Amino acid sequence: MENIEIRQNKKALIFVTILFTLAIIGVSYYIYFSGEFRNTWKIIYALLTVSLIYSIYIASRKFIRNEPVLTFNQSEIRINDKRKPVSFLWLQVIDWKIEEDEESGTCYLTVETADQKKKINISWLSKKPGEIEEIMNIYKRK
Repeated sequence: MENIEIRQNKKALIFVTILFTLAIIGVSYYIYFSGEFRNTWKIIYALLTVSLIYSIYIASRKFIRNEPVLTFNQSEIRINDKRKPVSFLWLQVIDWKIEEDEESGTCYLTVETADQKKKINISWLSKKPGEIEEIMNIYKRK
């Protein structure tokens, strides 16, 4: 069986980048042309702009690098979360589960071994949580 690599969902990354760019443009327009440009607004605008630019940078970097987040092969599962790859041999995996946070609707994959436990957000990946669950079942059985 070959390697299966699951990457970030490119459509979602593009959507977020465009949305945040439009937010920066909209906030800039409001601040400069609304006539309510006070010192308080300057601080809020600066904080909002910095956070939006950082979010655009992160999304763009993920889009350009296109690194796999999850890699499955016969011997192991490799998780590359925040540029810190971790590998688990299938023989070492004691338990795994996919859970959805009911408040935010975010899905997480949790892989547990005797030594450590790794939890990763899988909501923004190219495959849906159900598909990832099927792949996990196939590889864990082997």
